Amino acid sequence: SSDVCSSDLLIAPDIFQEIMLPMRDGIKLHTIAVSPLFSKKKKWPTVIDRSPYGAFNTELLADLYLLFDFAAVSQDMRGCCQSEGNFTVWHADEKDGLDTVNWILQQPWSDGRVYEIGASADGIAAFQMAKGAPPSLAGQFIIFATAEARRTFFPGGTFRQNLIEKW
Repeated sequence: SSDVCSSDLLIAPDIFQEIMLPMRDGIKLHTIAVSPLFSKKKKWPTVIDRSPYGAFNTELLADLYLLFDFAAVSQDMRGCCQSEGNFTVWHADEKDGLDTVNWILQQPWSDGRVYEIGASADGIAAFQMAKGAPPSLAGQFIIFATAEARRTFFPGGTFRQNLIEKW
């Protein structure tokens, strides 16, 4: 019988980066970049999901695109999970999103196209990033999110304290 080392069976993507990505103001955001398995390419279009919920929750939506030969980038939003700073209720997401897209574009594995996916709070962050109109943003897929967060925060003019402050 032949001995098979478990590392011989390990299949890993060409790219796996887990970093604390610095933003323009020095705050670092927990970011994971992964390339698809078994891809013949060395450069990929990238799908990004920025979330306050963490890497193993809605950020996994970006990973679905690994099956379609896209790279996936997941990022904990400012002040959430493993990222530094304070959660600014989407006030920093336009700049943080643009900084992240610019980082993706500088990577040797990027083909220069970036798509964004987001559900719920991730989708609101996606709307905020789009305000900066990054030319490399090739498209967005937003699920169950509002582009008008004020109505979520102040339905009928009253602040939803329990929902917003305990987000």
